[in-house]
Amino acid sequence: MRTLCTYVLVMSTGLLSGCAVGPDYQRPDAPLPDRYLTQPRGAANITAHPLVSAAWWDGFDDPLLSSFVSRALAQNLDLAQASAQLAQARAGADAATAAPAPVG
Repeated sequence: MRTLCTYVLVMSTGLLSGCAVGPDYQRPDAPLPDRYLTQPRGAANITAHPLVSAAWWDGFDDPLLSSFVSRALAQNLDLAQASAQLAQARAGADAATAAPAPVG
């Protein structure tokens, strides 16, 4: 038991003293990159400008089709749930890609 206490005392003293910084410490200037290696070029533009419109059926200029799709979207709870899950996944992806960026 005595050797265990001595071991814990020595290790904790070593660990805590390793975090100490002298009084003449100066923070070095670290150059920050414009873009991180894990961030692909144009990653923000992919989600900001989708290639296909969400209202793709408007491209047919058919009022009957537009009314059918609007009614189906309004009355379909499965689509509403899937849309909410998609919005949640996009928010999670945005948070995940923003996490590695330095703050402050």
